[in-house]
Amino acid sequence: MNQQKSLSGMLALMLAALLLAACGTPTATSVPPTPTPTRMPPTAEPSPVLPTSTISPVQTSQFPIGLFDCVECQGMTERYSDDGTLVVYLRGIKYITGKWYLEGDVFYTGDSYCRDEDAMPASYRWHFDGEILTLQVIKDECSDRKGSLDGKPWRLIEKYVVLTFDGETCHYEGPKVVTEGDLAVTLINNTDLDATWWIHRLDEGKTWQDMLDYIGLPGSDVHPPPWASGGIITAPVSDNPNARVYTLKRGLYAISCCTCYELSGPRGVWPGALLEVRAK
Repeated sequence: MNQQKSLSGMLALMLAALLLAACGTPTATSVPPTPTPTRMPPTAEPSPVLPTSTISPVQTSQFPIGLFDCVECQGMTERYSDDGTLVVYLRGIKYITGKWYLEGDVFYTGDSYCRDEDAMPASYRWHFDGEILTLQVIKDECSDRKGSLDGKPWRLIEKYVVLTFDGETCHYEGPKVVTEGDLAVTLINNTDLDATWWIHRLDEGKTWQDMLDYIGLPGSDVHPPPWASGGIITAPVSDNPNARVYTLKRGLYAISCCTCYELSGPRGVWPGALLEVRAK
């Protein structure tokens, strides 16, 4: 009997101890281990928005739009357009195409030669003093492009025209109205013909339609009409045989492609466009 009471007491004490443990200071809840973070793929950067507004090349606070002549290069010109595209010409032949855009004073570019035209990873600080454009490299892994741009002076030719001749048409790219002064003309000859171009000032009262009627079918064998005068002052562009700078006075000028050298093949004239030159 005493043994039973003793056993019952011990059981009661053990039960009490268990109850106290359950109601006392709570045991720490185990914290699940923090999962190792998974490396997420980087978010693709948005494609830069190319500039679309026209920028006047004479505003030194803005990046100039136009045709540039490489001062230290032989026969290399580069044309920046306000749609964010660029073209490099080597002795009048289209050599490289590319794209560009601006973020403040930083110029970004990519081109077909360096095979990064869409990425535009190269960056330069740009400075324009009203005549000379200078680019100072920030980052450019294409050594050839860096060699032609970094610190090299490029002279702006404010007004420019590019003629593209394919043997059937004379495609004109450039302004339709300019003020008096210098105009650079570059010919891209995509044929084996010995091609050049006409620039003739029309006499008072004559029109572009008169010139079209005079030429007739594109490629016709005609000489300049008596009511159109040449004799415009010209200068070469960096030894480029397919580029010239013309000094134009007020008037209407007919610009056409021409195989004018009769000793080197058949003669023909292909109309390009009319250019109006206004007084300053």
